[in-house]
Amino acid sequence: MILRIFNPSHDECLASGSPYYTPSRTARLMDEVHLPGWYCLGDDLPAWESVDKIEPWGWDARLKRELQKRGCPPNLLPSDTQLADIRRLSSRQTAVRLLPLLTTHFHNAWACNMEEVEAAQDRLAQVCPSAREQGGMLFKSPWSCSGRGVFAYDVRRIRKVLREQGGIEVEPLYRRVADFAMEFRCEDGKVEFLGLSAMLNAPLGERNHADYGGNLVLSDADILSLMTRYVPQHEVLDTRDRLIDVLEQEIAPFYNGPLGVDQMIVGPDYALHPLVEINLRHTMGHVALACRAF
Repeated sequence: MILRIFNPSHDECLASGSPYYTPSRTARLMDEVHLPGWYCLGDDLPAWESVDKIEPWGWDARLKRELQKRGCPPNLLPSDTQLADIRRLSSRQTAVRLLPLLTTHFHNAWACNMEEVEAAQDRLAQVCPSAREQGGMLFKSPWSCSGRGVFAYDVRRIRKVLREQGGIEVEPLYRRVADFAMEFRCEDGKVEFLGLSAMLNAPLGERNHADYGGNLVLSDADILSLMTRYVPQHEVLDTRDRLIDVLEQEIAPFYNGPLGVDQMIVGPDYALHPLVEINLRHTMGHVALACRAF
């Protein structure tokens, strides 16, 4: 059997980088949420001899340690090298590195100190004057989820992220119109496209970023029809094909498992931002895909 473990504190644990990390109270409450067909760490797990594979929400050092404490056989667990690759590739620095391989119309930057932060803002303001006029820049912690760790300019918070996580993403504040994602799976160096997902996030203008509000359970055809209200169908399909090529080159050699690429439609001229961030784990988009069968 495949043992699925729901550990939504995964991104927070990646940020810590420690197998001994204690998740925040909010994350611990999330860890107690039950998804149909998934176990939580606090549950009685099946006998290990009945388990052929473990597929958690996302692999991290804390989860590996917890499973080791419960007697999990080593052959069911990732190596420390694999965990290091997952953490490295899950950083938003990966999105900064991969975005130029997909488009020249959208921009972001990576900074490791305040001097680089200021230089990144100046550079992005030059190439994205319209974004500057719409409200400045967003700053993104290397590891966070569901809109947390994304904020407007706050020098104390920026310094804290730089000190604790070693870097920060700087991104123009684009005029977000709608949020989508493409869901994939990496296996043995190849990338399989699983489907599209559409998200219900906070309305534009309510916050400086998109707070996650849920996923629509719709067919790919229905989601594609939503996307093509704003952009041509060939743009969506070309983006999917380019993503497969880039992911096979940059991610699949180091990672087996589910991943999701968050995207958004940007106004006022309507264009598809092909890679807002990348998640090397299950996403609620994957859950929505699974719900299509019911």
